[in-house]
Amino acid sequence: MALTLQAAGHYLKTRNESEFEEKLFRILYNKGYKIVYEDLRKRELKGYCWPAKRLIGLDKFLNRIEHKCTLCEETGHALYPPIQNTVKFHQKSYWSLDANTRSEVNYFRAQNERPGLIWATSILVLDFEFWEFANKGPWEWREWLERFEVTEDIMHWKIGFMRTKERFKCQNIIKRVPPQGGF
Repeated sequence: MALTLQAAGHYLKTRNESEFEEKLFRILYNKGYKIVYEDLRKRELKGYCWPAKRLIGLDKFLNRIEHKCTLCEETGHALYPPIQNTVKFHQKSYWSLDANTRSEVNYFRAQNERPGLIWATSILVLDFEFWEFANKGPWEWREWLERFEVTEDIMHWKIGFMRTKERFKCQNIIKRVPPQGGF
């Protein structure tokens, strides 16, 4: 049975994180994926999805929120696998690449990772919950992250995807906070 994105969001979104992650694990299991935990810090990754081998790797040192978000993002990549290898973009060494190579990596990343990222952000932050919260704001950035219990990357992507659906100014939903320390 195929679920629409919004129906999948309602199906997956719960307030019990272990139940949420259990549902993601079930999706991956049903698709034939194996999940491995390893030390990915040396490779400067939080996780990866290798569709050809039906394998998802997650860093074993992720905190609860990073684990939930990374698992959801990699599940999105499992459901909508990239055509090209986009691991380079996720590595810090990406910035040491020459400009032409970075440009090529950016192009392939945008083309190949977008469907998986849209799926993940739509599951982690449902559109109607986003607007419900935004309409009661503006809120500080940390309040957005705390409300939805997501990483900064996920929230940046969600806002970017929402802006393609409806035009709005970020300053209308996110408060500017004066710097701490009297500067």
